[in-house]
Amino acid sequence: MGNEMELWQIIIFCIVILTIVVGGYVFMFFHIMRKDPREQEFRRNIGQDDRLIPHTYKK
Repeated sequence: MGNEMELWQIIIFCIVILTIVVGGYVFMFFHIMRKDPREQEFRRNIGQDDRLIPHTYKK
């Protein structure tokens, strides 16, 4: 009886783990996109730097 976790502790733990996992996937996606040669060429053609999120696209 003394080692039981309460439901709110389990929910908070699951939310933290989910946030870490999803955040890691999003970070890796942006990192891979930024280093992609086709993406770098596209950004050079429209005059963007290699930031994670471009400002706006020029028309």
